[in-house]
Amino acid sequence: TGLEELLTHEWLTEDRTVHKTTFSSGITVVANFDEKKTYDLKDGDTKYTLAPLGFYARGPAILQYRVVVDGRTITYIKTRDYFFCDPADKLYDSGTDVTSAPVTIRTVEPQKLKIITASQARIRPEQFLKDWDIKTAHLMLLDENGNRVRELPITSDGSAITLPQAGLMELTCGKKFDRPNLMITAGNISITPATPRQGDKITITASITNSGKVKARRSPVAHYMGSI
Repeated sequence: TGLEELLTHEWLTEDRTVHKTTFSSGITVVANFDEKKTYDLKDGDTKYTLAPLGFYARGPAILQYRVVVDGRTITYIKTRDYFFCDPADKLYDSGTDVTSAPVTIRTVEPQKLKIITASQARIRPEQFLKDWDIKTAHLMLLDENGNRVRELPITSDGSAITLPQAGLMELTCGKKFDRPNLMITAGNISITPATPRQGDKITITASITNSGKVKARRSPVAHYMGSI
């Protein structure tokens, strides 16, 4: 709002600790500068209790607030391509996610999201992804550098999907993101003989499965001794 025309400004309390400002873009901001007291605000049919030093901002493409719910302070920010919610360690349904820990969602492209969550959570991806369809969706766990580690299962209760664990993730939707997903589990590896002795010839057999939605072609397979 720093480059927008200020249209109106008013004090909502006698001690002038709560300010309301409107801007030319259609954004309205209510800020509570009191360090101890809350402030009850009504916007349409929705009621908010602004936290001490809390705020509420609403516009055509933004909603953010810092409010008190059930005795704790919740921070919420949502724009067209960004979302953040910190529910202060207690389960909270923001309308976009359901979680007890901070969640950040960023739209990378129309059918791709980057997600950071501090715990298991549920989100509503149709609010971000164009033409959302769980049948063509992939949820990938990423490492700290953004590289894919493995694909995670996607489950839905009809209104939201579940992020099964904490971490950095990538959620995509659409056939252009289909890839092979080759997996080897400990149960699919066998060694013959089972208890080899020094000098024995060892045969390692591994069953590789493809849980992806397209065929895997020539794929190299290697066995490493120890850790890499």
